[in-house]
Amino acid sequence: MTSMPPGRSSRMDHRCWLVVVGLLLPMQTLLLAWIACRYAPTSDEMAHLAAGLRILSARDFSVYTVNPPLPKVLAALPVLFDSPQLSWKSMDPNPALRKEWNVGQEFMWANSTRTLWLFVLARCACIPWAWLGLLVCFLWARDRYGNAGGLAAAVLWAFSPVILGNGALVTPDLPAAAMAVTVLYVFRHYLMDPTWKRSVIVGVLLGIAELTKMTLLLLYPLMTLLLGLSLWWTPFAERRVRQRISECSVCCVLSLLILNAGYLFHGTGQRLGDRDFYSESLGGARDDWNAPGNRFRDSLLSQVPIPLPAAYVTGIDIQKRDFEGHWRPMYSYLRGHQQLGGWWYYYIYCLLVKVPVGSWILAIAALATIPIALSTDSRQSRREAALLWLPPLLLFAFISSQTGFSRYYRYILPAASFVMIGLTRVFAPAVRKCRPWATGIGAVGLLSMVAASLWVYPDSLAFFNAPSGGPAYGHRHLLDSNVDWGQDLYQLRDWINRHPQRRPVYVAYSGVFDPHVMGIENVLSTTPSSEDPAEFPPGWYAISVNHLHGYDDPGGRFTPFLNRDPVDRAGYSIFIYEIAETSP
Repeated sequence: MTSMPPGRSSRMDHRCWLVVVGLLLPMQTLLLAWIACRYAPTSDEMAHLAAGLRILSARDFSVYTVNPPLPKVLAALPVLFDSPQLSWKSMDPNPALRKEWNVGQEFMWANSTRTLWLFVLARCACIPWAWLGLLVCFLWARDRYGNAGGLAAAVLWAFSPVILGNGALVTPDLPAAAMAVTVLYVFRHYLMDPTWKRSVIVGVLLGIAELTKMTLLLLYPLMTLLLGLSLWWTPFAERRVRQRISECSVCCVLSLLILNAGYLFHGTGQRLGDRDFYSESLGGARDDWNAPGNRFRDSLLSQVPIPLPAAYVTGIDIQKRDFEGHWRPMYSYLRGHQQLGGWWYYYIYCLLVKVPVGSWILAIAALATIPIALSTDSRQSRREAALLWLPPLLLFAFISSQTGFSRYYRYILPAASFVMIGLTRVFAPAVRKCRPWATGIGAVGLLSMVAASLWVYPDSLAFFNAPSGGPAYGHRHLLDSNVDWGQDLYQLRDWINRHPQRRPVYVAYSGVFDPHVMGIENVLSTTPSSEDPAEFPPGWYAISVNHLHGYDDPGGRFTPFLNRDPVDRAGYSIFIYEIAETSP
């Protein structure tokens, strides 16, 4: 096969960059900006934004400690410049009480209707994380599979419903996904050509990544494993083990410095025995799970200094307690069934119903290319395969193992970018030459994914694939942020305004944002009254699908509506029912 002339290759590279920067980035930005304007504030977003404002205004990291500060601080910056009303009456010094949602609602009440505009500002500040993920996916796939592979990975990231649904929200999931792939992309270059300069860059990026989401603590053992495999596959005379260990030690120390700097070094170096812990793993068994403990207090480890900020350690501890389920047993929902605790296969099921059919077609085409990959069994190919597939496998396995509750598909988002890059191998030059039919099937899958995603947009958060019944039947499979995070309040308001003849409208809304702020009246209590909960006065009922299933309260007040056919819907998370007057 004749190689491409250098001039033509350069022109192709320029055209690819033009497509990515001049077309895909602006398109994704517009799609995310519209979602930023059309989704009502969700519960976690209000808590994150309030926590970010608390950090910026008071240098206090004690709100929402289970998530590091960087995404929420960046989201809060433009909001702070717009002079919001701040109130901290709901604050409590006990982190075990998890007051972040109370603080978030207090922020909403203080700013009333202006809250909606402030959230648009905060969400727009989150969109650059999506830019970062798109660019790194493009670069990594282009390095591995050529320009066609790079463009395919960029398209997957730009139009994937899980990216669109979460990309403009004030949450840490997409920032963590973008930073995970960025760190390992730079680490890939380090493994290919180790230098001190590259180890320093990896260390800085790793520290920034640790400031996005605590799940990325897994990067430390993962990168250690990848380094070990790389050394194993390197000829003995070229290993230079001592130098590699020195470079990676500097990388780790530098990442810890960045992490501590992100918390302004608050509480760094506190002795292990002086800490208060609330999880059973660190605090020991106790009768009152809101009271602190410390299983290390009388041990030899009590004098060991912790090289992490106090709020970061508290966040790890509180999150561990939540997954243990002692503090507040949490219901999990899967396919019409609720239980306390989760399922090890929950995220596998999420993939089956939430991933577009086109992506599965692309995955099948990629599987057909494995023989080509095996035929080039070299040190470089093994290293590349490990870099691409060990991160999502480790992340997925770890998250699936946390069965204290199973609720959020978005938790596996940091694994998505690596899979997107890996699937684009069907567009590699070698595959196009030896398996052109696989490339054709992959192209069909890619176009199908884009079409399915845009068909559901802007309801991307509630996306479900066609075999599962689509987004209209998504609530039969999953609940909570997978379909109903309170995001459709704007659409409910618009529905009420478009149908003035349909009155009265009673609202059972599962979000935390107050519908009255949008002028929506007749908001019903979700607590059953003393009357028969199956009896409701005539009128129209707008009911969030979480309430239809009695989510967090099996057998709740509105579950009888599941046996009725809705007459309409607002988005895919609020269904409209009519109860007609009966003849006397």
